[in-house]
Amino acid sequence: MASDRYEPLPPFTRLPALLWSRMGAVLRALTVLLALGAVAAGAILAPRIADTKESNAARDRREAAEARAQQIRELLELVRPRTGTATAADPQRDLERLITADARSRPDAGRILRTDCEPIRGGAGRFSCTAVTSDLPGGKVSRAGSIGYPFRARVKGRRLTWCRIAGRPGEGSNKGRPLVEIPAACGG
Repeated sequence: MASDRYEPLPPFTRLPALLWSRMGAVLRALTVLLALGAVAAGAILAPRIADTKESNAARDRREAAEARAQQIRELLELVRPRTGTATAADPQRDLERLITADARSRPDAGRILRTDCEPIRGGAGRFSCTAVTSDLPGGKVSRAGSIGYPFRARVKGRRLTWCRIAGRPGEGSNKGRPLVEIPAACGG
């Protein structure tokens, strides 16, 4: 009945020594050869792995730079100044009409209801405009408002110049310097 005797496992720190002592000579030799092979494989593969990681990181940086450059090109086209001529005695009304037509012609336009422009205080012919996509009703504690694409405009005599504003979407994301500034021709 000696084989039915219970022997608890030793503490974890002494477990490798127990296993080593119970291995046969052939299994010990195979374990040593396997360990040496793993060390040799690591020594051979480590430089290749490092080179691959470095080339992948360089490729990722290059692709990110190309994507950022493409984004800036698209934003520059988005904010490119457009011009028109005032025909009526009220250049603000002409400006609103031209911005509405421009906003509707853009690929990302969606439904444009109208454009609302307001003079910028102390702006000498500068306007802040919104190509309205939807109106928000007012409530007991809030005023009515509208949502749309922002534009900046400048009126000099009969010449009207406007640019769409390219901001970063998201709450608090317009902190810091924007990717693309509003062109000076539009009063930026």
